[in-house]
Amino acid sequence: MGCDAGRACIHDHVWPYLRDPKPGSEPDSYRALAPCHPDQTHSLSVSIGGSGRVIWHCFACRDSEKTRAALVKTGVPARCLRRAAGDASDFEAAVSALIFGEGSHPHTVLRIAALLRGYGTDLPAGAELARLAEDCGVSLREAYRARGGHN
Repeated sequence: MGCDAGRACIHDHVWPYLRDPKPGSEPDSYRALAPCHPDQTHSLSVSIGGSGRVIWHCFACRDSEKTRAALVKTGVPARCLRRAAGDASDFEAAVSALIFGEGSHPHTVLRIAALLRGYGTDLPAGAELARLAEDCGVSLREAYRARGGHN
């Protein structure tokens, strides 16, 4: 499900969460400091595509999923950052592998939650792991076991 704000999405839902945004070369576009790595050169480009969808690209790391996850962590609603068809297909395959693969239920729940929150297939550490476990209703003990690879 995507955002229903149309072209206003980039200004109302994305712009407030960008670090040091500057107008881009096209209408409805911005350059900003990328939230996915230490950035000093405004390597993040955010704009509206022809379909009215928000398009983002980090020219430094070039990792679409990592950049999306970092933007979501800063507060951009995930529904505003719809994945491209290929990225969505890869995401669906990763979730399917977690659901139907090996592993105990708490471990599967944690890994799916991590994927949905933008951590990729790796579980976070420390306070972020504790917060993820609490949000999923999984004990911290099970979370640490899952992170250590014990099933």
